[in-house]
Amino acid sequence: MAVPLEPFARPLLVLHAVLGSAVVGSATHLAVTLWLLSRGRESQRRAAHRFALIAPLLLVAQLMLGLVIYPAYRVQVRLAWLDEHAPGAMQAFERKEHLALMALPLIVAASVFARRPHETEARLPAALLAGCGALCTWAALLIGFHVTAIKAIGGAP
Repeated sequence: MAVPLEPFARPLLVLHAVLGSAVVGSATHLAVTLWLLSRGRESQRRAAHRFALIAPLLLVAQLMLGLVIYPAYRVQVRLAWLDEHAPGAMQAFERKEHLALMALPLIVAASVFARRPHETEARLPAALLAGCGALCTWAALLIGFHVTAIKAIGGAP
């Protein structure tokens, strides 16, 4: 069965992993800077403002790239191998997808609050939203690496 962009699936998977690492870093930085800002560290305002732009943009790019490579994953990995040989890994992959999608509204909401520097009452809720979003991205990244270590797109049969 022909799958769109299948010849490019392996390099796109590597890019997906690199973007995933960048998402984790930016989401974690957003959470930490917002936490420090909520504790009165005004010196973190610019960093929080910067990561409030970077984190959601990287996450959206990551999710879009995941959608691009999903058809190749579905045919080459899930249907061809995981469903039969590693159903636990297949279920973990589905959890990873849910975690990544849960991270999106959390990080976007935190970013909206972070861009309102004078609303000090929003700082702690923003930090908590960003922290939960960062935890979701960490879990999604680690699960994604685990599943890829079991069977990757374009890997050996």
